[in-house]
Amino acid sequence: QDLIRYDLDILCVQETKRTKSEERIDKFTHKDTPHSATSIMLAPKCQHYGLRFIIHSRWAPRVHSYKSVSNRIATLELHLSSTSKAMIINIYAPHMGRDETETTAFYANLETVYKNATQTCEVVLVSGDFNAKIGQQNIQDDRFMGKHSRGYRNSNGRELAGFCKKSKLLLANTLFPHKAHHQTTWKGQRKVDGSTVPIYNQIDYICIPRRLRPGLSN
Repeated sequence: QDLIRYDLDILCVQETKRTKSEERIDKFTHKDTPHSATSIMLAPKCQHYGLRFIIHSRWAPRVHSYKSVSNRIATLELHLSSTSKAMIINIYAPHMGRDETETTAFYANLETVYKNATQTCEVVLVSGDFNAKIGQQNIQDDRFMGKHSRGYRNSNGRELAGFCKKSKLLLANTLFPHKAHHQTTWKGQRKVDGSTVPIYNQIDYICIPRRLRPGLSN
């Protein structure tokens, strides 16, 4: 419903937490518009995970294929024309509480998937829940991020930074100014001196090839 209401093209959803291990395709309509959306639910091997693509009706005919690579990585391949294709990689990275070896293995797998995708697709995007705080920009980061990010970089953020630098990717949602509550993608709370303090983090990102920066709009 939100995809149609806000006139979005494609949504990448994480942590669907499906209890059944089968793929599912559904079609949704919106009462106030003639448009519809197609949902592709990938089958997780563990109910704590789960990835999903939601595609606007104007893009649904361009879907070529989709694939569940792992519990944390899925791909959607689209026809841009008769001779060119694009791929969207939907990811759910390990959170800070997971073992470091799991995070390292996740990024190694993601690098392989991304590299292979670039061999057959003209455009490859990576989008999802990276569970990573990238923090504020510094001089060394100019080529993979913008000036509009939140917080301080943690170890998962350093893994994400390394992946972006190696793959020549740009964190698109750090390029434009927005209010803090619009930059925030995760909200939580913690206890400080007996009081509950809200936490606002930016941990979800859309990664695009750096060469596409001139054509990107807010």
